[in-house]
Amino acid sequence: MGVLEPISETRIVDTRTMPWETFPGLPNSVMKPLVIDSDGVARVMIRVIKPSKELATSLPTMPYRHYHSSVAEHTYYLAGDLPHWDYASPEDGVGALVDFKAGYFLDGNPGPGGLHGIEDGPRSKTGGIVLNWRNGVGNNSLEPNFHEESIQVDYPAGKSTVATVAAESATDGSGVVYQSEARTILDTRAMRWQQFPGTKGGYIKVLARDPDGVPKTLLGWLPRGNSEALRTRPDKAGQQFRENIYVLRGSLPHPDGNGGFIHLPEGTYIDRPVVPDSPWEEAATTPEMMVGATVLMWRAEDFA
Repeated sequence: MGVLEPISETRIVDTRTMPWETFPGLPNSVMKPLVIDSDGVARVMIRVIKPSKELATSLPTMPYRHYHSSVAEHTYYLAGDLPHWDYASPEDGVGALVDFKAGYFLDGNPGPGGLHGIEDGPRSKTGGIVLNWRNGVGNNSLEPNFHEESIQVDYPAGKSTVATVAAESATDGSGVVYQSEARTILDTRAMRWQQFPGTKGGYIKVLARDPDGVPKTLLGWLPRGNSEALRTRPDKAGQQFRENIYVLRGSLPHPDGNGGFIHLPEGTYIDRPVVPDSPWEEAATTPEMMVGATVLMWRAEDFA
């Protein structure tokens, strides 16, 4: 498995101008690779999922379900849809149908508690576009180590039905669509906003937390008039991790490295090393925002 080398300088990428490339992990799929490991494999990418049988045609059997032995995968859906199934246990042959749509987020960790797969049920009619990051490879069907990393689990004898009605998000503001020991699926549109520390009228939705309970992945909304104060873990300076930001909407001001600032539009990806130790309130270093921005932020702490 290739490794991700620690970065020493901030990388800013306008993903809108990037060409699409073939994604070798799935049939008929293309991607825009944003972070590549030492083996040339994309770890962070924007990926197009083709409609209908894009996944089913590459699987050894249908239906097919598995869990990942070591790879954690995280996906934010930008557009389209993808019906997928999750299972509470190996004895659960029906599964829960999750129809991933724009605004859905998957926080998928390895282990038998993350059993999921594809059924002979509803198919995507439109396909989809997703932002995906992972800490390894083998979680996609055409990757060489797929069968070693993705552990197939047989269905119970006599399986004859499958869930055909998609699960809906909880009505308590959590946005939870499905949750198991290893996987949490959120409809971020149904989540309740919280105050964004260090901003003037900004809000966040926490999508995942680290073992200390500190937000690790979040959506942030910064209205016009704010300064850029995007820090996922300011009290962990000196540790080896990188912060990632993707601008979903609006315009985000950011230092240009020469003492000035640039305004980053929708579709911009930022990959940067840990920032100096500072509280939230001291992280605002840029001029006031002219438009405002909605951003997805996450922290990557594993490089192996």
